[in-house]
Amino acid sequence: MMNTEAVKVPRSKHRRKRSWPVTVVGILLLLQAVFLVSIFPVLLGYEFYQLPEITFDSLFPESGGIAPLRLEVESLRGLQINIYVADQVVHIPLKILTAMVFSFISVAVLLTSIAFLALWRHAWTLAVFLQGLILLASLIIYFYAHHPYIYLVMLFSIFLVFYLNYYEVRITFQVLPGSPTGNGER
Repeated sequence: MMNTEAVKVPRSKHRRKRSWPVTVVGILLLLQAVFLVSIFPVLLGYEFYQLPEITFDSLFPESGGIAPLRLEVESLRGLQINIYVADQVVHIPLKILTAMVFSFISVAVLLTSIAFLALWRHAWTLAVFLQGLILLASLIIYFYAHHPYIYLVMLFSIFLVFYLNYYEVRITFQVLPGSPTGNGER
């Protein structure tokens, strides 16, 4: 007869509980990713809303469907991009083109927030690096194409840099001497 009692296996790795500051930073990183990815569509929608009614009506011809669009890069040096809709030309402003930079960075910020909430040991370093990258891109865009949304991006990143350097958040991801996992386990 076999013994059907459950055998308790000692757990070599116990799951660490995430402290509330680490959870807050993970959620703030997630919110930042959503904010960064939403800048481009909002500005693009606003520009299309500002178009004269004639241009907007030409997007949807009477025969149905959507009018053919043609994208032309006029100048890479000045980032001049035009969209040709039917017989009209729509100039895409520089502030919208620079907002695309943040859409690409937001994917990395989203992955970092997931890693942060999962307590991946390199998440803190990656989060600080991404905040530095966002601040660098913000400064370049601030001097190149001054637009008010850049203040919000910089303010959010500066706040996150301060919060990332909060002692409890830093120590959670710090590699302790003699720790083979490097997960900050004590």
